[in-house]
Amino acid sequence: SKSGEYEELRESSYTKLLNNGTLVLQHVKEDREGFYLCQASNGIGTGIGKVVQLRVN
Repeated sequence: SKSGEYEELRESSYTKLLNNGTLVLQHVKEDREGFYLCQASNGIGTGIGKVVQLRVN
């Protein structure tokens, strides 16, 4: 987001969540560039998170 806060990605015309947990971003435009936080948890112990940067060429 423009404010620097993370937003939850919902399934839409440009996002697709595969059965194996992979998130696919389709038809990405420059306005989607930025940092994304991927979080995972299974209810046992502490979850994990990783920040990745998306650049559009």
